[in-house]
Amino acid sequence: MEVFLIRHTRPEIPSGICYGQTDIPLKDTFPAESKLVLSKLPKFFDTVFTSPSMRCLKLANLISSGGTLKQDSLLKELNFGDWEMKAWDDIPKEELNPWMSNFVTHKVPNGEAFSDLIQRVDNFLEQLKNIGQKQVALVCHAGIIRAMLVKALNIPSENAFRLSIDYGSVSKLSYSDGRFQVDFFNR
Repeated sequence: MEVFLIRHTRPEIPSGICYGQTDIPLKDTFPAESKLVLSKLPKFFDTVFTSPSMRCLKLANLISSGGTLKQDSLLKELNFGDWEMKAWDDIPKEELNPWMSNFVTHKVPNGEAFSDLIQRVDNFLEQLKNIGQKQVALVCHAGIIRAMLVKALNIPSENAFRLSIDYGSVSKLSYSDGRFQVDFFNR
């Protein structure tokens, strides 16, 4: 099975703002950005899975072209809890520093740790292994894509943020013989 991982295009939000599961709109550059994304993809997918976030769903609708489209809450971005929509500089250092030094297991206040997101990815990948399709697309977020790459590459979770995942980028995994491998990432 081929699994295309597609990050949503640029959201309409100032830089320096912490956001994860907040549903924010896309920039008005979406038509041009989405055209570029589509040029990197096959014309048909058995199923397009998407985060329910509007910034993913809008692109997923274009990719599915009226075919099978499934929203899945397991594909949501990291829940930044109390930090959602705050400037990173405004987050109290006594909260931020412990998370920065151990984002894998340290939970954001009223949110998630990266290990929680990885568990969601594990659950999704287990379901994906059993669907019996040849080619699927996942329209989701950088955190989800990083977690999937960490799993496929079998690298420590604390190295996840060493993987750059651009807006509108396409990465590809293949699944065979009981394992995922990375064919390419961040194109």
